[in-house]
Amino acid sequence: MDNVDADKNEYIDYSDFLIASITLERAQILDYCKTAYEKFFKNEHESIEVSDLIEILCISKVMKPEFIRCVIAKIDDDDSQIVSASEFYTFIIDKLGLDVGLDDENT
Repeated sequence: MDNVDADKNEYIDYSDFLIASITLERAQILDYCKTAYEKFFKNEHESIEVSDLIEILCISKVMKPEFIRCVIAKIDDDDSQIVSASEFYTFIIDKLGLDVGLDDENT
């Protein structure tokens, strides 16, 4: 349950369920993280404003803005309205319970 309840409120809400249903191979996760860095965080501050991130993600109209805001709120740990690369990767790795650490064999 801890790996599914991302916001630790002792309930599995819809966003927790959707996030938990993601099943990717380690290589795919690392590839998505690299793409995310290139697209969102490759700048002087290695961050993106929440409003800009929501706008970019809403363009595709794949997810509802409310869902995007909910997930981004979970990523923006310090509620600064800026998502740093560090916050993003912490969310992906720690809060989703993913084991994507690099070891000597894969570097």
